[in-house]
Parts: sequence; structure tokens; C-alpha cells
Amino acid sequence: ENAWKAYTGLPFAHYLNSSTIGLYMTVDILKENYGWDDEDEIITTPITFVTSNHAILKSNMKPVFADIDDTMCLTPESVKEHITDKTRAVMYVGLGGNMGHYYEIVEICKEHNLKLILDAAHMTGTRYKGEIPGHEAEVVVYSFQAGKNHPTADSGMICFKD
Repeated sequence: ENAWKAYTGLPFAHYLNSSTIGLYMTVDILKENYGWDDEDEIITTPITFVTSNHAILKSNMKPVFADIDDTMCLTPESVKEHITDKTRAVMYVGLGGNMGHYYEIVEICKEHNLKLILDAAHMTGTRYKGEIPGHEAEVVVYSFQAGKNHPTADSGMICFKD
């Protein structure tokens, strides 16, 4: 955990048995911490491993699917179109390590007071201008599963901003 914090620069890191449990914990913790209601919404992508969206459903919240583009990541325009008074967060998936429009999504979340969850299962080692992305997100979840960028075993890491 300390090595991961040093590597990523993220202040809080907790080793887990999988990124799946990390995503489940993320939605549960944010829901409890911020008093989100059942049926509140999290904007997400339909193009991901099922776990990302199961985490939302498991917490009795509603996944709202926004569009992607050729980066295989959410588009800012579609995210904006899907924001309602029940939207609480955006779950951004860096599929294949892609950054896509991540920093534009960060700004949308700030403008609309939405929490940002970064599903970074594919983003271990991803850099933008020399920096590891995710410092802006409320929670970042990594995977070390055998098919990922940095395999160790079927394990993961959950990193909190605060």
C-alpha cells in the first residue's frame, strides 16, 4: 500500500482481493457517506466489464448509460445530456488504458457537484503529461488481475482522495 501511494501519488491506498470488491465498496461508501438514495443515478458506460455497472445496481442505484466515441470512453456531450437532479456521480472507465476525455469529465463533475469514480482497472501505468491520472477523482480503483496492464494475481487497489 505504501509503495502504491508512492508510485501513484494518491494519498490513501488499500489492497483488496479484487477490483470488483473495490468498485462495490466505492459505491456503497459514497452512498452512505453522502446520503444518496436508492434509485439515485450514476452516469456510466455500457462498454466495460459488467462489474462496473453491477456495483451501481448492487447498491440499489441506477446506472445511466452515456455514449462513448472512438476512444472507447465517455463523451463530455453525452455525460452533460444525461445529468438530472438524481445524478450523484460519474463512473469513468479508462478502457484499455485510454484517457479519452477524462479531464473534460473532471470539469463537468466540478460544475455539477458530482463525485467522480475512476474505474482504472486498465489504467495501471497510464500517464498524461508525465502524471498518473486520478488525483481529481473521489475514488480510483485499480485491478491487478492476470489480463490487466500490471498483473500480480486476481487483486486490486482502492484509492481515496480524502
